[in-house]
Amino acid sequence: MPRAHAIGLFLFGTFGIDAALVLGFALLGGRYEGKAVLTLGVACMWTPLLVAAALTHWGWKLPLRPVLGLKIRPNRYYVAAWLLPMLMAFFTLAIAVAVPGVSFTLDMTGFAERIAPMLDAAQRAELDRQLVDAPLPLWLLVTVQAVLAGMTVNALAALGEEAGWRGYLYAVFEGSFWRVTLATGLIWGAWHTPLVLLGHNAITPNVAVNVGLTMSWCLVVAPLFKWVRARSGSSIAAAIMHGTINALAGVPLLFLRGGSTLAVGPLGFAWHGATLLVVLLVVAYDWQLGEGSIVRPKSAFRTGPSPV
Repeated sequence: MPRAHAIGLFLFGTFGIDAALVLGFALLGGRYEGKAVLTLGVACMWTPLLVAAALTHWGWKLPLRPVLGLKIRPNRYYVAAWLLPMLMAFFTLAIAVAVPGVSFTLDMTGFAERIAPMLDAAQRAELDRQLVDAPLPLWLLVTVQAVLAGMTVNALAALGEEAGWRGYLYAVFEGSFWRVTLATGLIWGAWHTPLVLLGHNAITPNVAVNVGLTMSWCLVVAPLFKWVRARSGSSIAAAIMHGTINALAGVPLLFLRGGSTLAVGPLGFAWHGATLLVVLLVVAYDWQLGEGSIVRPKSAFRTGPSPV
């Protein structure tokens, strides 16, 4: 089976099923809110894994684990996959407080003001009560929960995507680290479009801008995912990174007062800048390894076993 067919069938399945799920949800009157959209999101996230598994098992009759990268290989890069998103969140906070009109606060007043328009009177009263009566600072409880969720339940949900993007595509793509990274990032970003049109990543009222921000961030962060996948030898490590990023995306807002969501919110300019900064640090670290580097343009970068 030609490599182009291996990629084309995968894209046809993942993009097609994703679009069908979102369209069916919208036609049934679904809106981007509540538990129903959470179920839709998880179903979409697991589409890449299911399509990749079907092509690998029934199409090419190869074992799933090596092709999809579903190998548990605990090493220091699993830890890096968990810690790097925390560094991204910290840099996001540092960049955001430099924005005019934005200030740092530990009392979560800025967060309360930001979400107040979305709450009714009873919900606002409950939030005020929690801010006062919580046994520990609410920002601390939320941050700890996000960090723990990132490597557990969030990682499990993200594994559906990562077994596709950093598993199957990692196995079938050819080329240098940067060529594979760029191609995967473009596919990954474009795949989000139906969900963004439904209301996902609603950073601004302009849907086209939201699609563009989603695409650009997927491209910016793609080298981190590819690096963790290559160094760890497993798409599970990439899932831990993915789940932790998702969990921490809104945490900087707990400490910020003022500023637009486009500037300081998830996928906003501060998140983009922080992500780029972490990518540069990781690339600089890997580059100085010399012959052991995988990010150098002429390095001997190897992907996984190809099902073609």
